Amino acid sequence: MNSEFYHSFDFLLTIIPALITLRNQLQRDELMFSRDEASRHELRRKIDNSQNELRRMENMRDSRMAYLNRFEPQVSKMVKHFEKEENRTRFKGAIHEPMILHVSVNDLTYGNVAEKHIPRSDLTAFFCEDKDDLYHVSETGKQMGARISVIHHVCPQGFQKPSPTVPRDVLA
Repeated sequence: MNSEFYHSFDFLLTIIPALITLRNQLQRDELMFSRDEASRHELRRKIDNSQNELRRMENMRDSRMAYLNRFEPQVSKMVKHFEKEENRTRFKGAIHEPMILHVSVNDLTYGNVAEKHIPRSDLTAFFCEDKDDLYHVSETGKQMGARISVIHHVCPQGFQKPSPTVPRDVLA
């Protein structure tokens, strides 16, 4: 009987370290799983926030397009025309939408300042990167029965959009 006890005891001595190692590995795996779960939750939250921001921006664009439809129907018609890929690719350079679709003032009390200093014709003008496209964009508008302003804007070689020095959330 004694030999069986020692044999069982030897067996336990060999298996206990393996069990401890297994338990430690299980604890590490559970910790990593909880970290992964937290990471997935954080990533999901960031994706949801980005989707909400995109929806908000699309709603803003829709409301600006509704404004154009109401007050500048010819400009609106041309914006819709240039949204189509087959119409954009007919030109040498990029044709940019009127800035009225993109300009935004965070504090509405300053909106009247922007309205007074940016002429309406510039707010509703299309911008061409290639000078040869000026005539073609204007002619396209005439063919569609739309009177539009078209501006050629030369972007200097190597121009890079400046980065803000103050974070946007500080300005709000």
